[in-house]
Amino acid sequence: MLPPVEKAMPCRPKKNRRKVKNEPKKRSLDNSVGLV
Repeated sequence: MLPPVEKAMPCRPKKNRRKVKNEPKKRSLDNSVGLV
């Protein structure tokens, strides 16, 4: 049962990073600064 957990984790981090609201907020601030 341990091996399956390792395979499931690598797939989840990619989705978690996209769901992170901290990164999107930083990118939006950079974009607004560039437009200004």
